[in-house]
Amino acid sequence: MLLAMIVSVGAWAEKVVTITLSEQGYSNQEAVSSTTSGAVTLTYNQGESANAPAYYNTGSGVRVYAGGNLTVTANDKTMTKVVVTYGKDKSPTVTGTPDGWPQTITSPATWEGSATEVVLNVSDKGHIRIQKVEVTYVDGDTPTPTEPSITVDSATVNATAEGADGTLAISYENLSISSTADFGIQYYDANNEEIDEPDWIGVEVESEEAGVSYMISYVVDANQGEARTAYCKVYAMGDDDFVYSNLITINQAAPVIDYATLPFEFDGGKNDIENTNGLTHSGLGSDYNTALKLKFDDTDDWVLLKIGETPGKLSFDIKGNTFSGGTFTVQTSSDGETYTDLKTYTALGDTQSEEFDNLNSDVRYIKWIYTNKVSGNVALGNIALAEYGEPEPSITVSPTTIDVPAAGGDGTIDVTFTAFEPFSTDIQFYESDGTTETESGDWLYVEIDETTGNVNYLIEENTGEARTAYFKVYGLDEEMNELYSELITITQDEFVEPHEELTFVKVTSTDELVAGGEYIIIANYPEDSEGYYAMTTTQNTNNRGADGIYVSEDIAYIEPEHVQVITLEGDSEGWYFNTGDGYLYAAASNDKYLRTETTPDENGNAKATIGISSDGDATIVFKGNNSRNNLRFNNNNILFSC
Repeated sequence: MLLAMIVSVGAWAEKVVTITLSEQGYSNQEAVSSTTSGAVTLTYNQGESANAPAYYNTGSGVRVYAGGNLTVTANDKTMTKVVVTYGKDKSPTVTGTPDGWPQTITSPATWEGSATEVVLNVSDKGHIRIQKVEVTYVDGDTPTPTEPSITVDSATVNATAEGADGTLAISYENLSISSTADFGIQYYDANNEEIDEPDWIGVEVESEEAGVSYMISYVVDANQGEARTAYCKVYAMGDDDFVYSNLITINQAAPVIDYATLPFEFDGGKNDIENTNGLTHSGLGSDYNTALKLKFDDTDDWVLLKIGETPGKLSFDIKGNTFSGGTFTVQTSSDGETYTDLKTYTALGDTQSEEFDNLNSDVRYIKWIYTNKVSGNVALGNIALAEYGEPEPSITVSPTTIDVPAAGGDGTIDVTFTAFEPFSTDIQFYESDGTTETESGDWLYVEIDETTGNVNYLIEENTGEARTAYFKVYGLDEEMNELYSELITITQDEFVEPHEELTFVKVTSTDELVAGGEYIIIANYPEDSEGYYAMTTTQNTNNRGADGIYVSEDIAYIEPEHVQVITLEGDSEGWYFNTGDGYLYAAASNDKYLRTETTPDENGNAKATIGISSDGDATIVFKGNNSRNNLRFNNNNILFSC
């Protein structure tokens, strides 16, 4: 049953119809295309939305999704006011036609004017929940207005970034107008506050025939920045006060930019490229889940960066995932047609950071391309390209952090001078704050190599606690200007008394599994190689650590304080892995989680079966209700998980 309130007011049969959607008898999630009460019809249009309008008890209204609209009509009668009360989800953008809506539409939204159709549009995302609509319309001929008025037709202008010009027709009632001088233009900001004319537009009133027809002439300058909007009204003097037109809105789009502006940074995945100016790709595989997400997994996969200005320093991180035998190339071009190799990689392993300071000034394209795949994939990320600028004087040292074993050692620190020609160089030691000067310790020797300019160091054997030294390289030029490097830190491990190794023999049959026995879990990677990794005592948030161990003739030699020694509990129907402070268990169905719980849970996620193949390879499967339940070795990240 439709419920509505109809009120007749005024001398010329102005009527008000109120439709409350929660009172229409709709069931929850019922598809609704329109609601009619008396002369008023509310039409809910799906438009470009994937979801059809429907009534929901949650929100007590009909949902219209982004891409759709609400259209209000009154049997071709003239409506003078429409008030829409609605809720919303995910902050959609709400706009309306014709003119008469406020600049920013919020609930309850009120339109006032004269029209036979009023529309409320929903865009961007989410939906609105239409709860109540109140419509005022004239039942009969609309009376001739007696108040003076100015009306601007088609009062919304949408200009491109290139600029625009044009005219808008003006009509007026009950005003004494003899020339364009009788009109004025007033500008407003988005909050309807009066402002001066913006410097990117020009609006004035012109006349084709003085005293007969008038129009607005507008000019919009080209836009080099963000999208922008201006608001204005035409006004003229009435009998008692100024009379203002409806609001004129001039929108201008931002320029379409197909190149990246500098400085540029990108560390996302394949889908993020589509929303990044200047970045395109071809053939990339599905993103990696960890850092360096871009995956090159086939010959001719590429990523291209286009810029519009002289480049500065280029940097990026690159990693090989079982990459072998192929070539991966970084190239540059000035025209996007002819490319020059910047660097070619034939061997890639762990993540390495690359920097290029001297790109040619005419470079406008940078391409990363898998030129020839033989085996393995390549990961790329943390791409950065700086603005061009004269280099600042600096002293670069590498490495800046050095760890030395207790037995001592020696080595070299590379030193590079940029935009600085030293007359002399030396070493200055500091406290840990890097500012308080001190003397060098008697356990290390550091000097500048007179031939190479690099730093050589020699560390004596340590028989006590761990110790650290801090120093910088500094230089003086001929004008006695001082320049210092960043702080270099050398740390030597503490002396540790030698300890005995434990040995474990490879289990070749399930008959060798006994409750109370002590075991370790190891993985051989690559298979049939001399690389072995044992599960360690390190319990990460969602996995167990792994570290290399020595195995010879099926005997493993370990350091017991580092490798996890497991005590088996249970029997062949189900084993528990006691780590000493808890039990290993499969912790998820949708993720590869391997965790430790204090006591075995009631769902059996810590209970496992163990199978031993004829080759002595073990298969461990947890029994619980979590489907990610095979204990595995992750060779990419060197850890144990499910």
